[in-house]
Amino acid sequence: MAVAAGAPTGTYVGQKVEELRGQLLQLQSVIGSNSDTLQGQRDRTAGNAEGYHALVANINSRLQIGTTPSNPILVNQWNQAQGQLDQINGDVGILNQLSNDIATNSSTAAYILESVRATYGLGGAVDEDHLQLAVLEDEVNKTVVSIDRLLNELSEDIRRQSSYVGRERSNLTTLSVAVKNGEMFGSSLQNRAFAAAPLTGGG
Repeated sequence: MAVAAGAPTGTYVGQKVEELRGQLLQLQSVIGSNSDTLQGQRDRTAGNAEGYHALVANINSRLQIGTTPSNPILVNQWNQAQGQLDQINGDVGILNQLSNDIATNSSTAAYILESVRATYGLGGAVDEDHLQLAVLEDEVNKTVVSIDRLLNELSEDIRRQSSYVGRERSNLTTLSVAVKNGEMFGSSLQNRAFAAAPLTGGG
C-alpha cells in the first residue's frame, strides 16, 4: 500500500504533492498498525475461546456421569471459565476502541482526498504535477477502501463476539446450577425444562 514518490518538479504544487504524499504514507502506516492490532486481538480471542470451551467441556463431561454437589474441582473450573469469558468480553472493549481509532483515520483520509482534489485548482503547476496528483488521488481512494473494509470487519467481529459473550453468560448461569447440584439435570433444572416444554398433540 506504499505510495511511490514522484520526481521533484520544483513548483509550489509539486511541494504540495510531496506534503500530501507524506501525510498519506503516515496514515497508511497507522492503518497497517491497526490491521496488525485487529489480527492480534482475533488470535487472542480465539485462544480465550478455546480455553473457555475446554473448561466447559470438562465440567459437562464430569456432570454427565454425576459428581458431588458443589464439587470444588468443578467450581474452580467454572470460575476459570468465567474468567476466560470476561477476557473475551474485554477483547470486545478493545475492538470498540480500535473501531473509534480507525474511524478517525477515515476522517483523515477524507481530508487528504479533499486536499488532493483542491490542489488541482492551484496555479503554477506543470503537467508532471497533475500526473503525480492523479497517482496520489488513486492511492488515497484505495486507502479509503481499505479503511472501510477494516471498519466493516471490525463491526462484524464486535457484533459476533458481543452476541457470543451474551449467549455464553446465560449458559454459564445454567451450568452453575448443575455444578451446585452435582448433575447435569438437577431437580430445579428438570422442573424448568418440563415447564418450558411445548405441548404436543397425541397421535
